[in-house]
Amino acid sequence: MERWRAERVRRREDVERKSLCKITFWNEAGLKNKDKEFWKGLELTEMHLLLCMRLAM
Repeated sequence: MERWRAERVRRREDVERKSLCKITFWNEAGLKNKDKEFWKGLELTEMHLLLCMRLAM
């Protein structure tokens, strides 16, 4: 049971990390202002951004 729960948490974190990286790439690509306003509401922690930049290299 614990193993199953840990696997679900790991998968969810994986999905969240990929989503954050996609948002970072979109921002780097220079979205239109209205799109940036939409994403501005999302909280991206400094650690997530650093992880995304590291993965992008």
